Amino acid sequence: MKYRPHIDGLRTVAIAPVVLFHADVALFSGGFTGVDIFFVISGFLITSLIVEEIAEDRFTIWNFYKRRFLRILPAYLVVIAAVVAASWFVLFPEETRALGRSVAAASLFVSNFYFWQSSDYFAPDVATAPLLHTWTLAVEEQYYLLLPLFLLLVARFLGRRYVVPIIVVSVLSFGLSVWGAVRYDSATFYLLPTRAWEFGLGSLAAVAGLADRGSARMRVTGALLGTALVAWSIFGLDEHATFPGANAIYPALGAMLLIACAEGTPVGRVLSTRLVVAIGRISYSLYLWHWPIIVFWKLRIDPALDVRDVAAICALSLLAAGLSYVFVEEPFRGRSMRLRPAFAVNATALGGLALAAGLGGGLVVGAEGWGGHSAEVRRIASYVDYRTDLEVHPCLIHARVPGQDRAFDPETCLPADPTRPTLLVMGDSHAEHLMPAIEEALPDLNLQFAASTGCTPTIDVEGEWYCPQVIGPVLREHVPQGGIDTVLLSTRWEAEDIEPLQETVDYLLTYVDRVVILGPTPEYLTSFPAILARNLHRDDAHMSRFLDPGIRALDHRMAGTDWNGASYVSLYDLICPDECRLLTKGGVPYLADYGHYTRASAREIVADLTERGVFAVD
Repeated sequence: MKYRPHIDGLRTVAIAPVVLFHADVALFSGGFTGVDIFFVISGFLITSLIVEEIAEDRFTIWNFYKRRFLRILPAYLVVIAAVVAASWFVLFPEETRALGRSVAAASLFVSNFYFWQSSDYFAPDVATAPLLHTWTLAVEEQYYLLLPLFLLLVARFLGRRYVVPIIVVSVLSFGLSVWGAVRYDSATFYLLPTRAWEFGLGSLAAVAGLADRGSARMRVTGALLGTALVAWSIFGLDEHATFPGANAIYPALGAMLLIACAEGTPVGRVLSTRLVVAIGRISYSLYLWHWPIIVFWKLRIDPALDVRDVAAICALSLLAAGLSYVFVEEPFRGRSMRLRPAFAVNATALGGLALAAGLGGGLVVGAEGWGGHSAEVRRIASYVDYRTDLEVHPCLIHARVPGQDRAFDPETCLPADPTRPTLLVMGDSHAEHLMPAIEEALPDLNLQFAASTGCTPTIDVEGEWYCPQVIGPVLREHVPQGGIDTVLLSTRWEAEDIEPLQETVDYLLTYVDRVVILGPTPEYLTSFPAILARNLHRDDAHMSRFLDPGIRALDHRMAGTDWNGASYVSLYDLICPDECRLLTKGGVPYLADYGHYTRASAREIVADLTERGVFAVD
């Protein structure tokens, strides 16, 4: 297969924004789209290789997987081993169990399924999972498992006319991706069926021979358009964009155009320069190493990265990638390894993966004895997994989480009782984390609860697609029926919620006597129990540097807003009068993650709010 240096250069265009996005460099807000560029490159290269060998009647499944194993596994297994070794010094038992599960999943190339299932709203922060990035490799391997069979079937039954079948599969996958990105965003992000079209664009470029066609003017135009699309995806998108779906067109189509058109153009010459190609050649190792380095840096040193941190992380990642390329990747891609029998290579590779999976299982079983932390540190750290096993309130609806994807039940959640004063609580999970304590502390009230994760309780309800199905009818149909004395609004407020919240207060006060707004909860940059345990391990009592300063600023702004008769209660002032509360009187961490209360802290907060008359109903 012809070597095209500009494709190695395109790998650099893919990996650099991924690293900088993961290192929290704001300029690269869409750097995650570098993964989509890699998918297109993989589709092009692997399809080109398979189709060429099929045409020459020398393609075999066993040799194909031998090459894949030699290309991917050595560095992959070295990084897994290094992550496990580093975890002894950094991770707590609950985090070690999660790592063990991810090691096993990565070893079986199903980590995309694992992280899809682990991205529960209340799960431990997957952003600090050292092997989170292996989901992309799992998707690629699943594609490599299916692609040869697909192409062989097309070659046999359709006379090697690949273009139309690839277009059909890609169109179906793209349609599924557009639909799923709105309703099932986590599954759509992680799973192959909604990503296959990106590989398909690369495959289409390969089988249609697009890289060797077109006039010079067309190629220059295509290369410039591809550059613009890729640049927009990297600098114009952000993590709030619906993705993949239609937005993935920018990086994927841009990559396809650069693959097909850039060679021989000014854009191609830039991509083919020595430094750009050199980084592209180590891009696989750089991808493998950069994320664990970032995760362990944040966990061990500081979750808030400054310029010096970013520079150090990039330097370490490049150093690790360079060493990995020279001493791990290259030896296994040499002539001596290529000449070894496919059976021996494949059997050894599968044995290595089995050992890695066993190592993951060992971490899960032996997590309590892993690492050298005191009993108190381990006790605090055990709350990292607190909300995962906690039964949430039955009236908190979350359409993406099995067991919480039921329809809202007004009869259960909005009970009528004219003999008692009625308090209606509305919001999202930041209302739910107080609800059990409210029910426990206020038995004389008739409590109604309407909440859906990620939803703002405003007339023009914002948030997930299912928010209007829960919040909207309660505000527009239930409240006007009367019988409600007080409405309590609590959610994960943002600055843009203030104006619609004022409109909602005016609306509510035409039907109820009293409206109470609970301000935002103090939030930490990552899991509070983990930060607290690590600070305790280091004998460092300073937690304020881990607070999100934007939440305090938002609380000040909301406290200074005229709410037209509604009562505003600052939870920030309650919890952080000077220094923030860290533990309850019983020694339980105040927060279970970045910003949700534990049941024990919720009881203390509700007791304080009750004493201040927040729940008083005439």
